[in-house]
Amino acid sequence: MPIPKATMPLLAEVLDERAKQIAIGFIPEHDDAAQRGELAQAAAAQILAAITRHSDELSVTPPPGFPGSAAVPWPAVNEYADKVPLRPVRRGYIVAITMLLAEVERLDRLRDAGEIEYCGGCGALVWKDEAVVDVEGVVLCPECAAGSEVAYANEPDIVARFLRERCDRDLEGHETASDLYTAFLAFCVEQGIDDEKALLNIRVFSLRLQELPWITKIQAFGAFHYKGVRLRREG
Repeated sequence: MPIPKATMPLLAEVLDERAKQIAIGFIPEHDDAAQRGELAQAAAAQILAAITRHSDELSVTPPPGFPGSAAVPWPAVNEYADKVPLRPVRRGYIVAITMLLAEVERLDRLRDAGEIEYCGGCGALVWKDEAVVDVEGVVLCPECAAGSEVAYANEPDIVARFLRERCDRDLEGHETASDLYTAFLAFCVEQGIDDEKALLNIRVFSLRLQELPWITKIQAFGAFHYKGVRLRREG
């Protein structure tokens, strides 16, 4: 079936908007720091903002409990969705599409780097170190793997988990080697890993971090720092 003629100009418009986003700083390295679905949340905020502006014409309002409804604020504060501009409805949809495009690009980069796969059972994103493979070679998440005949399970990666759950990627962020390693040890204890033989020493931990392309080890003010990462601190 041929693509409708009106589709091609729309695709060109979306690509033009994507180019504009990149030109003002939303480059892949920047978007890779949006680890908690901020891009998808921002796209949802754009779409809901457009819908609610025309709720009378479209007879659609945000359902109770959904971001944008009277009872629930917009998605978690972030630079993408904190202040949704009052754009024309059509323009808001175009911007939302480009944000979703950026999010899919981000996920594809993770996949191509071997960091994630997709569960063959439920379709969920699975971090590589948490993936399980059944006897037919199907990648499964831990939940879908329960009760399946497992061929092998990837080795848990405590460093990868620590970076996912306790840190954020941040192009301008940095932490001292001491602070990052102390936080890592505390995380290990929380996970029940307190055997000295099982814990990574600071040298091995440092080598693991330096394997990552988005973290750089630097020396400043008489101490070693890791640039590109920031600890999530309460408050």
